[in-house]
Amino acid sequence: MRQPAHGLQAIIQKNEHWLHRLFLVAFFGLSCLHIYTGYADNGDFWRSTSFLIDKPVGFLSNWPESETAEWKRRFFFEWHDRWVFASEWFQSGFFSLSFYKLYLLMQAGVSMLLSGDSTQYSVILGSLPSRVLVFASFVALAAWIRARHGALAGWGFALPAAAVLLDSGWMAFLNSFYEEQIAVVLLPVLALLMLRFLERRTVRSACLLLACAALMGATKTAYFYLPLLVFLFIFPWLHKPRGWVFAAMCAGQFLAFAPVALGKYAGINAYHSVYFGALKVLPPQERAAMQSLGRKPVLQECIGISAFEPSGPACLQDAHVRHGDFVSLLVRNPSIVYSMLGVALQEGRHAIDGLGKGMRNAPQFAQLGIFNLLPPLFMRGFNVFVLGLLAALACVAIVRACLGKSLEPLLMAGIFLALFGWSQYAMALGDGFFEIRKHLVIGNYALALAFPFMAAACVAMAKRRKC
Repeated sequence: MRQPAHGLQAIIQKNEHWLHRLFLVAFFGLSCLHIYTGYADNGDFWRSTSFLIDKPVGFLSNWPESETAEWKRRFFFEWHDRWVFASEWFQSGFFSLSFYKLYLLMQAGVSMLLSGDSTQYSVILGSLPSRVLVFASFVALAAWIRARHGALAGWGFALPAAAVLLDSGWMAFLNSFYEEQIAVVLLPVLALLMLRFLERRTVRSACLLLACAALMGATKTAYFYLPLLVFLFIFPWLHKPRGWVFAAMCAGQFLAFAPVALGKYAGINAYHSVYFGALKVLPPQERAAMQSLGRKPVLQECIGISAFEPSGPACLQDAHVRHGDFVSLLVRNPSIVYSMLGVALQEGRHAIDGLGKGMRNAPQFAQLGIFNLLPPLFMRGFNVFVLGLLAALACVAIVRACLGKSLEPLLMAGIFLALFGWSQYAMALGDGFFEIRKHLVIGNYALALAFPFMAAACVAMAKRRKC
């Protein structure tokens, strides 16, 4: 028989809901400090924004002369809040296809509405809807868990999740033009919709989940498979009729595949996967002995040369590489897979470097310890730890299913996020090792988000067993 709580324990239990509210207020306050944290533009922005944005305010040109102080300030040392709108929108064309372009148009509308200025775009004002979505998702997830599993499981989720959603390495994307910001915003929403589906298992909840996956998948080539991954994951728990859900998956996958089908970097990605990835990890003697890829000669002088280096365009043109050549190379030399994954695991321990997070004449909070709790953990192999946790909890889920026990939504949501995170490691290798730390950032974000769900699931299952 449970004994009544005494002393400090009774006070904590009586006032726990006030502690939770105070915690949410603190989380909101700390989140607001990220208003001044962003990522400097390294030139990648242009493919996403050229149809709408001309240049940063205060610069004579969007492309200052190379190696000058102005060039370094423009691209590397600091991020810029104010940007000049293009004189005629859409005149330059779209260059690439992405849901982010529609999102940017919405952000531009918010900026103009709040500032009353139709000539300049404020990144800070445009980021406000994203910040509201992240905060609302966090509050909704914590409330869902507390309502179904109690305060202890709620804290098991909220504390580590807050560390993830306060990390400057991920939240800096909200003050940028990087397409990754959509994943930063939508992954918590996707997790919430996953919980809702696993609880209700209705066609409507499944279609909402797939719609969210399609929007995120249509943002960036690396996420194109997300609707299919979601469908395969939820299929065993779908109630009939399943036809509508399958149709929704097909429509979502068609939408998400558009950036891949119409992308202009496919040739560069394929070149990097072979010459800046697979061939780089081969032992020198084996590499030198490799003379051809199918009917194409191996250009030894191009191994390790990025397509964006001075000699890169010539290598890209002469190599004629396709992703099929990359797959063929892996099939012929399976050891390359392990070597490349080993490099990815090592690089995944490091945060993005070389891009300033501060803004001129603004407070600097990005380096505060409270906003950098995760990088030290990743340096110690947190990504590998989550992989081990994924394997262990997947076994738990399988055993529970075999014993006919009820599905644990928290556990399954954590497993799904971890699966997506690890799939991003494989997808990143499709561009070789070029900017691999940046390409792994959303994979690590998904792995970090998976942990709070797994922790809360363990608390919830332990509590039920104890009761």
